[in-house]
Amino acid sequence: SYPKKFHISSAMIALISLLIIPLVIIPNAQAFDYWTNCSADQTSTNSPYRTNIQDLLHSFTYQALSSGFHNSSLGQPPNRAYALYLCRPDIDALDCSECVYLAHARILQDCPTTLSALLWSDRCMLRYSNTSIFQTMSASPRDVLWDPQTKVLNETKMGLVDRVANSSGRFGTEEANVTGSDQVYALGQCTPDLNAGECKECLRTAIDQLPSSVGGKVFQPSCYVRFEPDKTYGDTVNLTFLLSPGNNASLGEVSQRPGNAIFMLKYKTYPQ
Repeated sequence: SYPKKFHISSAMIALISLLIIPLVIIPNAQAFDYWTNCSADQTSTNSPYRTNIQDLLHSFTYQALSSGFHNSSLGQPPNRAYALYLCRPDIDALDCSECVYLAHARILQDCPTTLSALLWSDRCMLRYSNTSIFQTMSASPRDVLWDPQTKVLNETKMGLVDRVANSSGRFGTEEANVTGSDQVYALGQCTPDLNAGECKECLRTAIDQLPSSVGGKVFQPSCYVRFEPDKTYGDTVNLTFLLSPGNNASLGEVSQRPGNAIFMLKYKTYPQ
């Protein structure tokens, strides 16, 4: 007898496609040091706005595999959510995705009912709000860490401002001798959606938080500066990855193509 023929209906194909989920494999994570700022304005954990935030941030881990910077919004007013992430261009795509994943988990944990929040870590930044935060320079809230043991000349600070602002990716580094064998390593970055003037304003505001000739770190929503005695950045900078548009479809469009907006993460134990 002849073998039976199987006919697959369009409904069956749709069902199968729902089960095909992209897999992002996250390796062992290093210690995740971070700083969060949660707004005073509150919403409920099960509000439509909060659901939009969770869906938006969840999608960013997948997005970060193809782009080092991305902003997106989801929902309709008054529940529309706005969010963005920024990675350093001296880390690779997997490190960026890992950092964004950890950041999204921590920010939802630390700020479970706030309307807006900000998280900075060593490798990435994550931010969300109930009002648009795109192409807008913001210098607060901020986190300031002085390092009186690290001496920095003013010309090094201003040199970093010019280098970052004039870079197409709004990222730059500086190295300088201070006294004798003492070396200072400077690192700065603005969100790439700022123009050069806005980036300079943000960086100068950050530098103003540090006493004259003193190093340290200043993290703001739209930029950061770091002046440290040790080199903490890589030698290879990938501005193509930073400026890549990645997946430009809105989350609403992506969610209609099963398997693109929803994904699973395999990972080993992360530090709590």
